Amino acid sequence: MLHDDGKIKVYQLDAATEGSSTLQAPVVITALIKKLTTSLDKEYQGKHITYQSRLDPTLTLSADEGNMR
Repeated sequence: MLHDDGKIKVYQLDAATEGSSTLQAPVVITALIKKLTTSLDKEYQGKHITYQSRLDPTLTLSADEGNMR
């Protein structure tokens, strides 16, 4: 997640000026979930939060990973 408003604006500007692409590289969903849970662990350390997922490790999503931050 981007908390600095300046970084968000720069990313949005870069995305807007690149133009649209219909072909995106596949992103492994379990890798995205791992990044999310790692961020949550840092944010809520000491809260003893647990996660459970049952995803096929080969499951992918054709998307720009930067849009999921």
